[in-house]
Amino acid sequence: MRLEEDKVYFWKRGKKYYYKLVGDSSFHSTGQTNITLARAYVNRILEEGSDSKETLNNYAKDFYVWEKCEWIKRQHSKGKSFSRQMAQSRRSQ
Repeated sequence: MRLEEDKVYFWKRGKKYYYKLVGDSSFHSTGQTNITLARAYVNRILEEGSDSKETLNNYAKDFYVWEKCEWIKRQHSKGKSFSRQMAQSRRSQ
């Protein structure tokens, strides 16, 4: 799927460009400060069929899973306590 001008809106706030596809309820950051690079970013998302929701889902799938969560491992390596019971409690919310 290629970028079609009538299906995506660009908005610049500060230095960064944001985009919104027709049907989306909010704008998403491209992380780009150049409109040409912002358009290329949106083209890549449309062609690959991936978006920030998939990335967030992949990132969060092991969050608070005791044996797999990198965040818990980092907390323990910093000497901070975070119990298995707390992980289970937060995972169930």
